[in-house]
Amino acid sequence: MKNIFGIVVVAIMLMIVACNSKQTTNRLKGEMATLKQKAQNGDMEALYHLGVEDFNGSDEHPGWAKEAIKCLERAADEGQIGGAYYHLSICYQLGNGCERNIDKAIEMACKGADLDMLESKYEAAKLLIQYGDVHDPITAHKAFSYAKAAPAEDYPD
Repeated sequence: MKNIFGIVVVAIMLMIVACNSKQTTNRLKGEMATLKQKAQNGDMEALYHLGVEDFNGSDEHPGWAKEAIKCLERAADEGQIGGAYYHLSICYQLGNGCERNIDKAIEMACKGADLDMLESKYEAAKLLIQYGDVHDPITAHKAFSYAKAAPAEDYPD
């Protein structure tokens, strides 16, 4: 009798988990559909979030990385969204969804930093120090300015 009771309890728990999982999946599908609709209607913030979601899912769906780049580029260029520039910088550093291009990664990080995006300031400083010509006074000043505005303790790596 105790074994049957235990089996019934476990079965009920599994049904609850499955039901909650299905509800969560449906909710997420609905949120993505809403984001896509807003992005199609020209909402740059929605386009940015759609790009980030595509980027985050690109490990499971490799084709999504290229879609992420398209969304992020448009959100950055048309919407001047600092986070889009930051994510593009990461994409170009890693070659995720695009050709690896450190110069483009630096450019994107600096654009995000100039829009006051903390993560972009940190990324721009890091990239300029690592890959830039720090003997050039303009590059050195830029790297120092970004690093000063985004100290490492505020942005753990």
